[in-house]
Amino acid sequence: MTGQLLSAALGLLGLGVLLALAFVVHAWREWRKPAHHGDDEIETEPLMEPRFVVRRKHLLRRMSVAEIEKQEMVKDPLGAAPQLPFGHLHPQWVELRQGVHKRDQIWTFSAFWKPWPWAPGETRMGYVVVRHGKPAEYLLTSLEPEEIKVAA
Repeated sequence: MTGQLLSAALGLLGLGVLLALAFVVHAWREWRKPAHHGDDEIETEPLMEPRFVVRRKHLLRRMSVAEIEKQEMVKDPLGAAPQLPFGHLHPQWVELRQGVHKRDQIWTFSAFWKPWPWAPGETRMGYVVVRHGKPAEYLLTSLEPEEIKVAA
């Protein structure tokens, strides 16, 4: 008799554990489903910032590697930055420069970037490799925040 009670209790305990596990799995699957907001609107991914791309209309001036390195030579009197083209950004410059193919060109660019309508934008400037007439890899050297005008 005691063995039957023990067997029944263990059976009920096992069933309880299985039900709890099934509930956890179900809750996790529901949590991972897209949220529905009416008939048309389905939220499928978290909000991601759009990717910045340099376009032909952003190109300013074609420059040689020598011109760029002369223009971007860092002369820090305190010695905090290496006295190399682009200073601390020199490794990124070398990487960009080494990726330039024989027929590629390097241009300066300036582009206004405002990924979100509610956030202030910024002007992004730098150097871009132009390959087959299209901007490709770029080195961002400057960000200037949009001036926010406050009504008086």
